Amino acid sequence: MHKTKFSIIMLALSMALFLFSGCGGSKDSDTETNSTDFPNNTPETYNTAAVLDGTWNVIDQEITTTATYSGDVSLNMYLATASLLFSDTEITGTRGLSSVSIRESWRFSRENATIADVDVIPIHLDNQVMSMVKSGADNWRCELFDTYKTVLNITVRAHNLIQVTSHRFALLDSGMLAGTLIEYNTTLTFRKKE
Repeated sequence: MHKTKFSIIMLALSMALFLFSGCGGSKDSDTETNSTDFPNNTPETYNTAAVLDGTWNVIDQEITTTATYSGDVSLNMYLATASLLFSDTEITGTRGLSSVSIRESWRFSRENATIADVDVIPIHLDNQVMSMVKSGADNWRCELFDTYKTVLNITVRAHNLIQVTSHRFALLDSGMLAGTLIEYNTTLTFRKKE
């Protein structure tokens, strides 16, 4: 009986030692550095607030995407133009605020239609307040205070180059689709206007 009791105590101590010993890694390991937790305090390469303020024009050519509406009806979208205007950007540590205007024009076609049969429809958001949270080195997750809570993921590539990925909703107000609420995704690269 005494031997069994001793064995149980030793087993319990061994388990406790195993559970609380950890893996021996340090706080500065790669796993810690590449964390995607929000906010992320990985050092910046650029002064994001100074870089963002100004006008940006899309440099991508032949950008296409698919929009959906009424649940699952698909539309083909062909980018005509796109620009961004950031102003009053203020960042403290890993958080910030900015004002953004988004101007896009798209050609739309329904399935099996030719591009010659489509309207060019503008999609604009003007002077929207945008909250910013750092998501990594030179990466920011930005939520607009617009009707649809648009989210932009901005990556600063250079002092005059950014990449913006977004998942957007937009209410079209002209053309054959006036009054239609669409949902679409884009990843666009912009160059700052000098």
